[in-house]
Amino acid sequence: MHAIFSSTVWATRLHLTPWLVLSAFLAACGGGGGGGDIAPPAPVSPPVITQQPASQAVEAGTPVTFAVGLQDGTGASYQWLRNGAEVAGATQSATTLAAPAVADSGSKWSVRVSNAGGAVTSSEAVLTVTPKPVVTPVGISLVAGDVGAMGNADGTGRNAHFNNPRGIATDAQGNVYVADAGNHTIRMVTPQGAVTTVAGTAGQSGTADGAGAAARFSALTAVTLGLDGAIYILDNGGLRRMTAAGAVTTIGLQITGTAPRFLSLAAAADGAFFIASESAIWRVRPGEAATVHVGFPTSGTANGDATQASFLEIADIALDAAQNIYVAQPRTHMIRKVTPQRIVSTFAGSGALGSVDGTGTAAIFSGPTGLAVDGLGNIWVAETGSGALRKISPAGVVTTPFGAQGLFPLGSGASSLALNAAGDIYYCSWHGVAKVDPSGAVADVAGNVRPAAVAGIGAVRRLAVDGAGNVVQGTAQSELLLQKRAPDGALLPFSVVVPGYGVMNSTPLNGIATDPAGNVYVSSLLFTHGGINFFTATGGSITKVSTSGATSTVANWPIGSPGAMAPGYLTRGPDGALYFIDMATGNLVRWTEAAGATVLGQAIQLLPGGLFSMALDRWSIAVDASGRVAVVGNRAIRVVQSGALVVLAGAPGQAGSQDGEGAQARFVAPTSMVGDAAGNLYVADGEVVRKVTTTGTVSTVAGVRGSIGLRTGALPGSLNVLGEIAIGPDGVLYAISGDALIKIKLQ
Repeated sequence: MHAIFSSTVWATRLHLTPWLVLSAFLAACGGGGGGGDIAPPAPVSPPVITQQPASQAVEAGTPVTFAVGLQDGTGASYQWLRNGAEVAGATQSATTLAAPAVADSGSKWSVRVSNAGGAVTSSEAVLTVTPKPVVTPVGISLVAGDVGAMGNADGTGRNAHFNNPRGIATDAQGNVYVADAGNHTIRMVTPQGAVTTVAGTAGQSGTADGAGAAARFSALTAVTLGLDGAIYILDNGGLRRMTAAGAVTTIGLQITGTAPRFLSLAAAADGAFFIASESAIWRVRPGEAATVHVGFPTSGTANGDATQASFLEIADIALDAAQNIYVAQPRTHMIRKVTPQRIVSTFAGSGALGSVDGTGTAAIFSGPTGLAVDGLGNIWVAETGSGALRKISPAGVVTTPFGAQGLFPLGSGASSLALNAAGDIYYCSWHGVAKVDPSGAVADVAGNVRPAAVAGIGAVRRLAVDGAGNVVQGTAQSELLLQKRAPDGALLPFSVVVPGYGVMNSTPLNGIATDPAGNVYVSSLLFTHGGINFFTATGGSITKVSTSGATSTVANWPIGSPGAMAPGYLTRGPDGALYFIDMATGNLVRWTEAAGATVLGQAIQLLPGGLFSMALDRWSIAVDASGRVAVVGNRAIRVVQSGALVVLAGAPGQAGSQDGEGAQARFVAPTSMVGDAAGNLYVADGEVVRKVTTTGTVSTVAGVRGSIGLRTGALPGSLNVLGEIAIGPDGVLYAISGDALIKIKLQ
């Protein structure tokens, strides 16, 4: 060891390499294969890439692999990079992205290869991901948003729609009956969630008796099941009876003087009914005069016998098997009890606000509304203040068995409960029906039981489809937010704010249009106020938004400039020109960068002084594949012929819904229009889509007049009142229907 150390020191001082020192040492020792010199190892060269990663284009969800090839991969290590950043775990000569999404499109992939001789980085390969082709079935399908909203359409589950349902009851077969107050109808929901309208006609108020749709209701508040199996209904202070077949008759209450406003209803064991106003409970037997059972015309909270007790803002009543009446008072946060002897006491609740379990008045409630009694005598309470379902035992012990589930939020309209034989508790909330089973599991039964799950779709004011089939949506406030969705509804990485977008009463005058390259054009309007709902246009501009989101002004008409135009209701024709209505003159204009503006005719007759009103009408322009230009507004469709606009279908100013030829057809509220490759026009007209052929024949192709609420599936389906409508390159229609973006494929 000493000799080796000395040799090393000696070599270092003479600046000799360790290899030479070792060779000398081995020679001195007789080693080294007979005393010859040992050659040093050959130097290692850095990696040489012979095959660079290749750029690739795939559909979303299709695996994609990037690979690199080396001249000699001995001893090489790999690290893949995405947009210059290391990809964890990607350390082989190839790397695979198992399910690329559209959001991965444009990413750049390279690999750093290293060995003992150095490192080298490959060139970058670009990944292009296109949306997976969407197979659109014939009919109505959801693209984005929520089908749930108020309406009147029958259907199953969320394809059914309600409008402020209030009372609820169950029958022996497990069907649920709902007083659909906003629609003035009685609806039936099967255990499977299928909804039908049993009596009344949506949107038509009245008091007429009759069978099914011939009956009329005006102010529905409660329903209950009678001993005879019929459904009894509180409507505008009166008691109505409905058979299982939907035949409705009125039962006279024979009340002397002015009848109070009755809010809740319960059936007694002897065939009589108890009906409650805000401050009293009445007893009525069909064919006899109604009498006050307990309470006074004036409100109060006193307990005692029928000569002393008073009530304050009764929300609901329910009876147990012993014929005790339980009363929910949300304002005082109490549950009151009325015995058959008409003795009134506070059964549960201290009057304080809160949600605390306990016995009797030691318990605390927060806005109890709906009540129901089960077969064991337990009283179930819908507590709107906490949203919880509370339970009171026959002994008055209050518990919250399922916790604070948030079932009955304030404003949801939860004012009634009903139980079936299986112990399921049904309730109305928002615009639907839900249930809680005995284990506490909550299930939506029909309609929309909560606010829209996907916010923002209902705020979209402009719609277009680009050449790739992507949907461009414009949400307008003081500015316009442009976003794009793939055909399957997924939001794409495109979000641009265009300032200066004119909006009156949340209804935009302006428009958006697309070209085959995917650019978006936006018209912006300048105006001054001329009174409530009246405006005067003073100028405007047209902005081009590229696929990368870059904006540029392609046309500008400053306020006060000679010939200043105010472009409203923008669209683009197959000839590449932009078409709009000049809101400063009411003219229909064709515009190109090369030729400027060409007036095609008078589209709108402005009011004196150049005023226009968004409260009076909506307009839209469509250009079909042949270049024919059409304008819809004032309940008529006009087309450009020989320098003038002539009526193709409908009658200006005359409302109606009938299909037919040309001037025989009528429109209710046409708001948006598009044209297809065959020259047909499609018009959003309230809750239906109308088709207008090249000769002016009008037919209804989607939705049913009078049926409001989105029901997807086979045509005609059912639609909410429509906003914008657009058409894709494949001829599929897109529309805003309530809080949903939908597709309509006609064939």
